[in-house]
Amino acid sequence: MPRKLNPELFNHRTRRLANGCLIWIGPTAGRYGLWGRRQYAHREAWERAYGKIPPGLCVCHICDIPLCVEPTHLWIGTQKENLRDKDLKGHRRLFFFKKRRD
Repeated sequence: MPRKLNPELFNHRTRRLANGCLIWIGPTAGRYGLWGRRQYAHREAWERAYGKIPPGLCVCHICDIPLCVEPTHLWIGTQKENLRDKDLKGHRRLFFFKKRRD
């Protein structure tokens, strides 16, 4: 059985910004906060506020700040919806590789 994490510890690992974001200052994995061994902090924040995340859905950021865990800045959607949101805001990085000439 997985070890239960202290809920109060979650709150101590955040800082409020002037724009309303609640920024995760705990451990990170890449660009996202890490809560425990297997859960991203923004997904944990969503589940604390609204309940389980339906299978196959992503927790996306309205504010586009990956370390934000403010529940009112989060929404759930499909991967396709998340990518469309990024495209509309101009935040998606696209990489193009040139063909190698031999």
